[in-house]
Amino acid sequence: MLKINLSRQATKRLKKLPDKHAKQVATKITELRTNPYPQDSLKLKGYGSISPL
Repeated sequence: MLKINLSRQATKRLKKLPDKHAKQVATKITELRTNPYPQDSLKLKGYGSISPL
């Protein structure tokens, strides 16, 4: 199982979300932790000066 580290900014934003949305995001993060390559996932493509690592 992978270890997930959220940045300080991500943690702050997650705390500001309404409870329902925060639970949904947390559930999805946990799912990605157990299965990082779900069948319905798409490979990210760069956008302008921003590109995935």
